[in-house]
Amino acid sequence: MIGLSHSNVIKKRNKYLHKKENLDEKGVKQERRRKILEEKLKFQIELIKKRLKNQKIKFHKDIFFDCV
Repeated sequence: MIGLSHSNVIKKRNKYLHKKENLDEKGVKQERRRKILEEKLKFQIELIKKRLKNQKIKFHKDIFFDCV
């Protein structure tokens, strides 16, 4: 009986560690996606600022569609 209970403990521990690794990987992927989205948004904002400077603050519909 001692051997069986010990193997169950090991199985549960391995299952827990595996879940924890998966969560860590998901967190890393989400962080990477978030950084990429931030960079894209910063680039879009810079483009909008440049366009506004060049157009002397004339608003066009295409400016707002680019940032979506």
